[in-house]
Amino acid sequence: MSSRHVCVYTSARVSRVSLHWHAAVVLSVIAHAGAPDDPASARAAFERGRGALQLKNAQLLDAAAATPQQLDQAVPRLGRISPAAKRKLIRACAEVAAHDGHLAPDEVDLIRALAELWSCPVPLTVAV
Repeated sequence: MSSRHVCVYTSARVSRVSLHWHAAVVLSVIAHAGAPDDPASARAAFERGRGALQLKNAQLLDAAAATPQQLDQAVPRLGRISPAAKRKLIRACAEVAAHDGHLAPDEVDLIRALAELWSCPVPLTVAV
């Protein structure tokens, strides 16, 4: 398993496909939250995060599928990845949120909440 992928060194036995799916869910939710009425912008944002994680086969979920319920299922599963992989995932989330050149306060709050849930704190000032 390459250290470049999000699934590196899982602490619990979780499949790579499952981790890629859950990472795509998180990135999709952030992408759609940042561009609720602009599918092209949401896709561009997702692609930025997908590229940061090198998830070649991950697909953007449509807005109707990128739900809080899906996020609730994905977050704990991604909490099982290594600390280094969590940092990469948080960076990818920030890339998605900042695709338009800035981070809105709600986007920063969402990234901080995810980081807290994954025991991977981010600094108070966020530079993307």
